[in-house]
Amino acid sequence: MNDHVNVVGIDPSQKMLDIGKGKVMKKQMTERVQLLIGKAEDLSQFKEGSFDHEIVSFGVRNFQDREAGLKEMARVLKKNGRVAILELTGTDENEKGPLSPAREFFISTVMPFIGGLISGKRETYGYLHKSSASFPAKNAFADMLRAAGFKIISQEHLTPFGLGPLLTVAEKA
Repeated sequence: MNDHVNVVGIDPSQKMLDIGKGKVMKKQMTERVQLLIGKAEDLSQFKEGSFDHEIVSFGVRNFQDREAGLKEMARVLKKNGRVAILELTGTDENEKGPLSPAREFFISTVMPFIGGLISGKRETYGYLHKSSASFPAKNAFADMLRAAGFKIISQEHLTPFGLGPLLTVAEKA
């Protein structure tokens, strides 16, 4: 990590924060990484424009109020700051095609299997299929980000044929 970079991580789960703190300590980064309990929907402990960049990986799906969470993320991001969001999304109607069943199989079976192999906890990844089906599709998610105050820079599926996660990069408008 760059010597002048500081990281603030926020999660509503103390258990997840404890796991993260163990990793931070192991890497001897406690002076530059701060992990706090909290929710994206309420970042009131931070002033407007506090952060240069934001990253969310498979977390927006867990916001209790996505609209409020995205608006708070925009509020605490500096002007022209960027956010990178990695999520499994629903499928836009124009994206459905002959590979849609393959996508469903990939998300419901392959990803939980691979996640389970890596983590040793396959059941942890079983919720992906349900939560991705209820998550907005690519275009609808872009609209949500725009409504929250972001400008879309790029949206790209990280696996062929839109089968896997969508990486969205946006900038505070």
